[in-house]
Amino acid sequence: MGQYTILLQLQHQSDICMHPCKIYTHAMQRTMQQSRICTDIRSGTSLDPTPHSTPTTFSIPTSQPQPQTSTNTKRKREINSFDASNSSLAAEKRPIIHAQPAPTTTTASNPYKQQLQTAYEHFHNLVASVNEFKLLSTASRSVHYIKPTPQSMKSSMPITKGVAEIRKDYTLSQILDSLRNSAIRKQWDPRFEEMRIVDVYSDDRTEALIHSFQKGQWPLVPGRDFCVAMKVFKESDVQGVVLFTSVESDKIAPVKNRVRGFLYCAGFLVQKAADKWIITCITHADPKGLPLALLNKVIEETAVCVGNFAQFIEQTGPVPPD
Repeated sequence: MGQYTILLQLQHQSDICMHPCKIYTHAMQRTMQQSRICTDIRSGTSLDPTPHSTPTTFSIPTSQPQPQTSTNTKRKREINSFDASNSSLAAEKRPIIHAQPAPTTTTASNPYKQQLQTAYEHFHNLVASVNEFKLLSTASRSVHYIKPTPQSMKSSMPITKGVAEIRKDYTLSQILDSLRNSAIRKQWDPRFEEMRIVDVYSDDRTEALIHSFQKGQWPLVPGRDFCVAMKVFKESDVQGVVLFTSVESDKIAPVKNRVRGFLYCAGFLVQKAADKWIITCITHADPKGLPLALLNKVIEETAVCVGNFAQFIEQTGPVPPD
């Protein structure tokens, strides 16, 4: 700071000794420089030229009186102001998921019966291949396993399985319905982001076309979305399956800043065993390329979600489906 002051004094003395024309020229240059500084302040530009400094922004308060508004209106303005100023979200360019009302009409027939039947058979084959799964981890409410994906089915992610117990006297329908509630799924599935029912193929809404969204890791890894058919298979009074599999549909277009993943099958098998329910969750998916660090996290969180569901439904009780 002292050196900067001395330089200013020397410059001032030099200006005094200069020719009057030069003095006038320097005065004009300083006036123009001050004008540029004022313009920078109004536009919010940083004045610190050092590369390591934190950019400084400026705002010019308005002198006009603001009309009185209600508390709700003020709260909305605060939220909007926060969203606009959140530069990290803006940098992510995260796509906005607009909530859509679920369809109330039923399409005449399910166009994905064959795909669902193939996925259903693949799911039960995986359930039966107990010895092919290797222990991944254990938790207080569940046990988790993984199995290499077959070479004929392309995927960078192994098949995951989680097994948990529900020690409550619920009915099979109550558990199957609760598994299809997207609002509470956000609370027990750490990978789940949103789910939209696009079309319905049965009066009881147990067959549907769904657009599902899974979280990524912004801004490095975009989230995934899936175009899937869903069906509930009630195999008996004490056993049933909620099954999902990827299909193609013109009703679910690709989403900007998302990667369309593929589900060979993802399902929940619910079975009665004495005084408890056993839930087995198996997921065979191709996330279409994930960094190894995030992939390991996805594998673990996909497997443990069934234990989270068991704990959640025991604490809150069953809920209706979407």
